[in-house]
Amino acid sequence: MKNRNFHPSSRFGGPGKGGPSSRPGGPRRFGGRPGGSASGRPSGFSPRHGGGQPREAVNQASIQSRDRRKVGHRLFLLKKAKEMVREAYTGKGASLIQAIRAIDDLDSAKSLLFTRMDEWFKINFPEFSIESEETYAKIVSNFGSRESIDFGKLSEIAGEAKATTLASRANESFGSPLTIQQANALRDLSHAVIALGESRRQLEKFVGAEADAVLKNVAHLSDALVAARLLSAAGSLEKLAEMPSSTIQVIGAEKSLFKHLRTHGRSPPPKHGLIFQSPLLRSAPKDQRGRIARALAGKLAIAAKADCFTGNFIAPLLKEQLEERLAEIRRGKGKA
Repeated sequence: MKNRNFHPSSRFGGPGKGGPSSRPGGPRRFGGRPGGSASGRPSGFSPRHGGGQPREAVNQASIQSRDRRKVGHRLFLLKKAKEMVREAYTGKGASLIQAIRAIDDLDSAKSLLFTRMDEWFKINFPEFSIESEETYAKIVSNFGSRESIDFGKLSEIAGEAKATTLASRANESFGSPLTIQQANALRDLSHAVIALGESRRQLEKFVGAEADAVLKNVAHLSDALVAARLLSAAGSLEKLAEMPSSTIQVIGAEKSLFKHLRTHGRSPPPKHGLIFQSPLLRSAPKDQRGRIARALAGKLAIAAKADCFTGNFIAPLLKEQLEERLAEIRRGKGKA
């Protein structure tokens, strides 16, 4: 039977009238409803979503779902960050890292205050000169100005020979005199310099004891301060243990290394970084330092792995092997 609703100009039976029903002569779909459209669907409905939901409702549900996922992801990241922070603060060596950084901060602060104290005291006593910063600060702390210097007390602090020289210079000095208030203020500044030095000594004792517990192999091969600085530069004991010897050798000399890479070899690569402060390297001849640094870094890499993963004290064996290698280097054997 011929479909009376079919129209040749429309795929669905008639121009803009909606599609035919499932039986001949049946009502057209959507045709009789308000809001019908030329596409055969009411306006506002999406053909890509089932259930006949309005496009606005689908979009709103999608936005809410995405927001829930974002909140869940944010909570997950916060939890992960807290776990990482907790691990960083409870890990082996966390206090040691803070202590060695505090020592460096104290050194910087003391250097600044000592320079200021020196410039201030030179207004009154420009001829004053002494090598030891600690002795210098004690002299300023006890007298405050050259006019108040007592030879007997000065001899106790600096020694009789140095006291004689300083007393003679004080009598002939052309410096400007200080008032009592100015001298007292200068003495207060010298007290701060002395206190910073004492704080550093106490922290250095703590670093020595802590390094013997956390980095006993590394500290035995170099010293406690070098071991602590290597740990601080690495960030954690695990990261230090994962470093190859080539990285340990130049850690702390990043500026020189990057300059070498940036200039494509026109500037020489660094031979050593923080490990230069080790007594073995510091006292070595200049032409042997590169080979000694390479040998020392190799043993330090093994020592760091032992400190991190096994806790076994193997430093005596490593030191014996290192001494053999150093003897070869001094005799001129081995790789350059």
